[in-house]
Amino acid sequence: MFSLFVVGFIKTPFRERNGTPRQSLLAPAVRSTLKILPQWHGISSLDGLESFSHCWVVFLFDRNTNEAKRSGSESMVQTLDPRLGEPTSAEKSYSDAPTAGLVTDTVKQPVMSIPAKVSPPRLGGKKVGLFATRTPHRPNPIGLSLARIERLDLLTGTLHLSGLDLCDGTAVLDIKPYHPQDRIESAKFPEWVLADTRTNVATEASMNELEFASWVSDDAASALSMIEFKPSVNSIVRIPKSVILKIRGWQPNSQFYSATGHRDLYALVLSVAQVLACEIRPVHVRKQRSDQTFGLWFDCFNFLFRTNADSVDVADVELWIDAKQR
Repeated sequence: MFSLFVVGFIKTPFRERNGTPRQSLLAPAVRSTLKILPQWHGISSLDGLESFSHCWVVFLFDRNTNEAKRSGSESMVQTLDPRLGEPTSAEKSYSDAPTAGLVTDTVKQPVMSIPAKVSPPRLGGKKVGLFATRTPHRPNPIGLSLARIERLDLLTGTLHLSGLDLCDGTAVLDIKPYHPQDRIESAKFPEWVLADTRTNVATEASMNELEFASWVSDDAASALSMIEFKPSVNSIVRIPKSVILKIRGWQPNSQFYSATGHRDLYALVLSVAQVLACEIRPVHVRKQRSDQTFGLWFDCFNFLFRTNADSVDVADVELWIDAKQR
């Protein structure tokens, strides 16, 4: 037997797999929280983590679409699916049980219906070995993401993070601080991986520029006709004034960007722009008509957008409090 213990459940604005960035830190403004389950003594176990700027989050791909194809063993993650709001019965059972957060399975060598090669989004359909990628469809559905530590709430055992690429409710197995030894100056990467790195540098620069821009004020949204976000020289995300005003009106419904004033409003707009700049559409969808409208369910909003040759244009936004409004 082997045992895995869930240490907490992540809360993020990404309500479904579609639209979630393929890597962490591609959308560095996106906020998330991780509350450590009480049996792991969050107040004590997080002590000292505030001295680090970033941390690794080890998690379960508990929404994989290939779970039903597994054979030879039961699914490890069939009950790990809490959503926004109050803890689910499964989440409460983890907190109350003597072996809270325990995930067990018999050590077997099951026959997996997992392809040996996959097509990373950046390769446009070309395939490479699954172990040369970070595909969620793996022999063991375990993922690793790097996040920025914004702050720690030691009173509640809650870790506030930014830049994560996880669906809301994802089960977290471990947290590890990012060390200087994790950075290898002489490391090499294929060209398709470096493309994401260049975009990430641009989004970090844009975030700093927006935060300290002199024209930002509490009523700045009324004075703007358009927000333009440029993640690279070949791409631009446009969010019109009409959408920004709708966002501001519905902002109190947000779980992550609800504070009054301009900073949370612009953090929300920037987060959405960074996500849309990642080209979140599947490869097969990109080959369809360019004028097709897509949706991004982010926090309590559904952003309707179109992707053109050199831009992503947000056409409208809807208020989606829960899945019943879809």
